[in-house]
Amino acid sequence: LELAPDDAERLRTGGRERALLCPNHPTETDPIVVFWAGRRVGHTYNFLATRETLEGPRGWLLNRIGCYSVIRGYPDRESLRHTRYLLAQQD
Repeated sequence: LELAPDDAERLRTGGRERALLCPNHPTETDPIVVFWAGRRVGHTYNFLATRETLEGPRGWLLNRIGCYSVIRGYPDRESLRHTRYLLAQQD
């Protein structure tokens, strides 16, 4: 994986405030890529992933690196509450 210097700087400076980072989900590896990018710029990210993505051993690992689930195609109020909580958290 490569992270262009301009993109790394954008992530590094964008981490000073709460924000949403919204990748386009081309594969189920997005959580790993976001975790890796965060480590490269010195930030920890939480990541929203589908409930199916968080099943089994892979799900166990993804939960440990900051992923939490959303139920696809359903108004998942618990996921929305958790997202609001994370955005409102004080460091």
